Amino acid sequence: MKHLIALLTLAFACAAQAATPGASTSLYNVEVLVFENRMPGLEGGELWAQEKVRPLPDETAAAELPGMPEDSESVIAQAAEQISKDSDYRLLLHGYWQQTAEAKSDTKPIRLTTTDGTLDGLFRFYLSRFLHVDVNLQLRQPGATADSAPLVMRLREHRRIRTQDVHYFDHPRFGMLVRITPAAKS
Repeated sequence: MKHLIALLTLAFACAAQAATPGASTSLYNVEVLVFENRMPGLEGGELWAQEKVRPLPDETAAAELPGMPEDSESVIAQAAEQISKDSDYRLLLHGYWQQTAEAKSDTKPIRLTTTDGTLDGLFRFYLSRFLHVDVNLQLRQPGATADSAPLVMRLREHRRIRTQDVHYFDHPRFGMLVRITPAAKS
């Protein structure tokens, strides 16, 4: 009987600790790679409409891209190396950061932008029962004159994701690879 009481007390203590809000916050490594597709035949004869460049939502709330990948042996880093060697593609951005998985309302988007302004967009990783990613990118094509607006292509997607998997977000002119992994506990 004493063993049963001790076992039940231990079980309730563990359950109470697990139910405590904020008791365990999961930290994740987020790695992204954005590249331009320079192969003209893959557009399938699509005609692109001229669009004005519009400001992105949450622009003032976005955080800057924190850093570069720590692990040069990661799957995304290896893809970046291969893309940079292939003239059919142009590497636009490769970034890495760590963040916790929180509710969408508590998560700031990360601004993904190139120094020349060719690529600009927002990336948000959050938890809502499952892990999710929101991508809102715009790629400006060079060659616009003072009289014409630049050709702007957009990639907007919301996706439920799984950790460890490489996720590919596709547009005929550019693409994005995303990999999110649990951070090692120290």
